[in-house]
Amino acid sequence: MRSKDRKIDYSLKLCREVLGLPAFHFGYFEGEHNLTIEDLKSAQLKYTEKLLSYIPSEVATILDVGCGTGISTEILISKGADVECMSPDLYNRQIINEKFKGAVKFHLTKFEEFFAEKKYDLILMSESSQYISLKNLFEKCNSILNKDGYLLISDYFRNQATGYYRNCAVLSRFLYEAEKNGFKIVRDEDITENVLPTLLIGDIYYRKFVIPITEAVVSLAHDEIPIITKMAKFFFKRKIKKIAEDIHNKNPEKLNPEKFRQNLRYMIYLFKKDIA
Repeated sequence: MRSKDRKIDYSLKLCREVLGLPAFHFGYFEGEHNLTIEDLKSAQLKYTEKLLSYIPSEVATILDVGCGTGISTEILISKGADVECMSPDLYNRQIINEKFKGAVKFHLTKFEEFFAEKKYDLILMSESSQYISLKNLFEKCNSILNKDGYLLISDYFRNQATGYYRNCAVLSRFLYEAEKNGFKIVRDEDITENVLPTLLIGDIYYRKFVIPITEAVVSLAHDEIPIITKMAKFFFKRKIKKIAEDIHNKNPEKLNPEKFRQNLRYMIYLFKKDIA
């Protein structure tokens, strides 16, 4: 793939190397819990166990799209599955290669640009479907799945076409495109309430660390390199304003559990390719 399309997921890098989280995705909470990083670690592992429980026993070959740190891949391999990983992210590739010592095939590419050398029994997408256009998503899945293959998607979807979490598909549109492309729902589950504590924990640590650290860095720049800081403000005024808006308003808004509950649904869908 072109070098300009390659990137590094710094959010994942921060969560993994600084906070010690196993992954950068929501956790699945059940029963009593505290709002700590340790609770989120446990909830993230429960999330993975929950998701993988949807995989039918007859599935043997799996493509893990947006594989992250390879937690799902590791569990699936331990159960005898033949798994390949995919991501356009250089940090993901580094983690997968280090974890599996090159034993797991890694595709450094976007899903829509992937050239498959074989077909798979199941395609797994854990919070990665939102980065792929619906047209490309289902058409590509159709082309690389076996005739009776499965598509397992876990992600959050907007109830309506609003600006809140606008990168996410509108649920009704998502389901329409799935059906139009011949994917039938085998099993589904709404786990919105189970993932919401993730946002509360995120909000606590965001306000405790991210905002103060950002403000400290800005203050340090003002004191130590005032001329460069003034020049940056002049030439990148709009960009800096957008970043400040994201840090102080948009990001905290996205970490609001009540607003998330009102506008989105977090769903798990197991689809089967319709061969009729």
